[in-house]
Amino acid sequence: MAELKLSVKGIKGHADAALLELAGAIDGSTLKSFQSALEMLRQKNRVKLIIDFSQVRYVNSTGIGLMIRESDAFNEGGGGIVLVRVPPKVKIVFDMLGFHAFFKIFDNEREAFFHLESAVAAAAAHPPVPAAPHIPPPTAPAPAAPTFGPPQAEQPPHPPAAPIAASIETSPAIPAGAFP
Repeated sequence: MAELKLSVKGIKGHADAALLELAGAIDGSTLKSFQSALEMLRQKNRVKLIIDFSQVRYVNSTGIGLMIRESDAFNEGGGGIVLVRVPPKVKIVFDMLGFHAFFKIFDNEREAFFHLESAVAAAAAHPPVPAAPHIPPPTAPAPAAPTFGPPQAEQPPHPPAAPIAASIETSPAIPAGAFP
């Protein structure tokens, strides 16, 4: 059975921020304790969260799913989650699953905290614009009604026109009275 140790540290001068240090594995057997820790931090309004992964040996897809859901909750609370010191073995899994689209990964807490502060400040300065109501695109005009009439015989394409002088043949004169 896997084990996950969690340690929460406050960040001096920032009541809305915390550092969560993890050691062990994030999987089905440790998911509840990890989720409880994240929920507790949100309830205490610690919405800017740095998670130290340096001692994490393994994260399964359920753990990744939980982190993505929790990230949304932290973002909605006016903060966010960033990761520090992710071991190469775990980072490979994150990269393969496109995890970097959800979380920024940093080498140290200072860089991570600076990113959180600037991202939250930017979000506050530029709140999301509500989506415009959906207006369906204009429809194309209806095709013209077909006209009905007698079928037209298809004309074969004309051969290229020859010069006029070449198309006049000289023939012997027809004597008058040749036709009755």
